[in-house]
Amino acid sequence: ECDVDLAQFPIPKYSPSDGGHYLTAAVVVSKDPETGCLDIGNYRFQVISKNTFSFLAQPNHRLGKNVLKAQQSGCKKYPIALVVGVEPIIAYTCQFQLQEDTNDFAVAGGIRGEPVLLTQCKCIDVAVPAYAEVVFELEIDLEELVYEGPLGEYTGYYTPGSMKPIARVKAITL
Repeated sequence: ECDVDLAQFPIPKYSPSDGGHYLTAAVVVSKDPETGCLDIGNYRFQVISKNTFSFLAQPNHRLGKNVLKAQQSGCKKYPIALVVGVEPIIAYTCQFQLQEDTNDFAVAGGIRGEPVLLTQCKCIDVAVPAYAEVVFELEIDLEELVYEGPLGEYTGYYTPGSMKPIARVKAITL
């Protein structure tokens, strides 16, 4: 585990009754445990303690599917990266709902007219954009759940909290 205090980062609490401080605009990079295909997407990550997050990934989104595949294959840990400060085309592309065998970085590269330069994380087997501001390398513990939520949504309503996996910070690259 990385000896870090997430309180040193400007992670906001958005609404008065939020369950905690959230990163909501970061880009999550995950890898399909069966195919190795990279996926990028936006998911909410709540600070749980000085070096852990929890998150909400709907089961019909690729991160949710990747986590489920890892669980079903018997994995106890699943690596992902939480990336802050990417170029706009990556933030734009991560919103697309694409086929599961689509490498989202290839789509971003196609839109921008040249490949997205990736670099390997230091402690986990995930590649991330080389020109990001902050990369949180995380390891999801597929056996430990914590209470995540609620979060005030843009609609003015709160998404209720529930038990979700914990994600431990393994490294941070600035």
